[in-house]
Amino acid sequence: MGAIKMKVVVNRLALEEAIERIVNEDRSVRSARIDTIAGKEEEISMIGDEPIQPTPLMSTQLAVEMPPVEDPEFVPASSQELARAAAAISEAVPEDQVDFFYRKLHDLLDLAMDNHDEIQGGIQQGVFDTGQEISESLIKKILLEIESESDENPFESEESEEAYADEYFSSLRGGVEGASERLFNDVFEFEQSTISDWIEAGTGSDTRRNLERQHPYVFDKSMTTIDKVISILSGPLQSSVESAAQEHNVRPETLKMLVAKHYTSRGWSQHGDDQGDPHYTPSQIQVNQALAKELDELLPEHSYEDIIKIYEDKIEQEDVSEEIALGYRDMIEIVKGRIRDNKKRERTDFSVKNRPRTYIDADDGDDVEISDEERLKALDALAPFFGFKNASGIRQWRRKYAEPKFKAMLGSTVGKAAYEGYAERIMDNLAALLDEFATISESTLANIENELSKNQDQELEDLRDSISYLNDQFQMMLSESLDDEEGMIPSRLLGNTAAGYMLRTAFAEIYFNKQFRDFANEMKKHMISYIESLGASRAIATTFSKMFNGEVDLVPLNSDKKQAEKLRSGGISQDIYDKAAEESEKFTEEFFTGEHQKQSEEAFLRKLSDKKVMSKLFNSSIDSAIDEMELESNLDRATMSDEQISAVDEPSEEDK
Repeated sequence: MGAIKMKVVVNRLALEEAIERIVNEDRSVRSARIDTIAGKEEEISMIGDEPIQPTPLMSTQLAVEMPPVEDPEFVPASSQELARAAAAISEAVPEDQVDFFYRKLHDLLDLAMDNHDEIQGGIQQGVFDTGQEISESLIKKILLEIESESDENPFESEESEEAYADEYFSSLRGGVEGASERLFNDVFEFEQSTISDWIEAGTGSDTRRNLERQHPYVFDKSMTTIDKVISILSGPLQSSVESAAQEHNVRPETLKMLVAKHYTSRGWSQHGDDQGDPHYTPSQIQVNQALAKELDELLPEHSYEDIIKIYEDKIEQEDVSEEIALGYRDMIEIVKGRIRDNKKRERTDFSVKNRPRTYIDADDGDDVEISDEERLKALDALAPFFGFKNASGIRQWRRKYAEPKFKAMLGSTVGKAAYEGYAERIMDNLAALLDEFATISESTLANIENELSKNQDQELEDLRDSISYLNDQFQMMLSESLDDEEGMIPSRLLGNTAAGYMLRTAFAEIYFNKQFRDFANEMKKHMISYIESLGASRAIATTFSKMFNGEVDLVPLNSDKKQAEKLRSGGISQDIYDKAAEESEKFTEEFFTGEHQKQSEEAFLRKLSDKKVMSKLFNSSIDSAIDEMELESNLDRATMSDEQISAVDEPSEEDK
């Protein structure tokens, strides 16, 4: 009889249900591959007249109805029916794939046995939760197998291998392609930002040590890409993963698997191409780390201007590679950052030691360009409403994105009629989130008090004290905002209390982060299309578009800087330049006042009314706030004199 020809259909729901049953995979010596488990040792005898041992046999019958494996709704109801279904499916396996198929069957059996053991163990202990998620180690195992599949070469060609992988992951993706893509971008952006902060912090600084301690997976070169991605998604981006999973009705671990799959198939370099940012490929990161050490040696011996001149001269050398040149430009930006912002300077810097007034007092001379900075001084009071402690935080954040977005933030506070009401909406939304957090903290405290009335427990009492501390601050913010004529939350409470940190952190997570990531992405796409419509090439349109979404500074077309020279040589005329600048303003106004802003507000209100989302956000913001407070404390200490540090460390009379 010829081989059975049939179509094996992967049912996505059935597959997800199967994955859900594989929970908390925790491999140990007890769960080795079943075909490697040693049997009970028999005593070997040299006597040859022992009776022959019979070979184990399988029960079978001559005829049996073939299970309907082609039916996507069919699921075997017993182990016997499962065996018949597996046999039917096996008939369709090509001869050259028998070994591969057989090994995967063993892997599935191992997982099923482990799952069975864990379920039984959970039932016996009374702690098993049917909603438990797939463990990270299982995700890593699956993805590592996919990553190494090309070495085993079980497929006839690369095309068929890719088709197999695409078919498998498409069955998982469903409608979450966009969510996994956004998380993919978030992981990439998080690592870039962390490494950039690490480089800028300088050798031996508290900031570097804190970053290395908080995010070891970013700096550990021995970690695989998959381990790194899963660690980032399970740590700093966990709340984003959970929100996306809930929005698309999938498991968080499924999303993590899809994001890691992106990395195994696309990797860093292609992502860099997608984003149009050539800076932070793995090799570029290594170059920048080496140059950062060199910069640490230059800063105590040379002025900021001299260091910039040193790097500019090196860039002009004919034999310098593009990666080294990019690294030099990054170092120049770091030095310029110290010129602009005294919080980034070190007391050991040559410029600070020898010309302190030039850089510490912004009013002295023309050595520091402060016109833009002066314009922003009024933001200190407004900053907490945008998730920052003060205007300095806004300035750093603004440089990461585009100037037009900053105008939208200020809105009607500086008389820009186009953005009238934007700042007020932000304050209203933050106040609405405060209402929710105040309710959560109060109800949580009441529940703890109720439990303590039944059973005194020291750990529960400690938790009660912590929640009570936060609740007092939330209630104070709520009370004072209700007493204020404009409903304003006091800046001092937003910027200097634990509850204020929590509220700002949560608001950035639930509202600002996505909105401004979308802005940067959409602005770039729009400007590329628009500049191309003016007659520019795709390449120069891409380069020019980066100046409007915040990736690089927008330089005057007649500037002697290389960016301007590149625009001119690429065919960007003054007319095209002016039209592009005007178009970017129109896009920004529409983005922050039009349909996208309306959708953003609606999405925020939906999340605000979802008690489960609010509860998760409240819990995650506690950890985030603790990390932020520790980081800001260390940064503040880094800019203090020894006398100031001693004064801060001295206990108050109340503490005594």
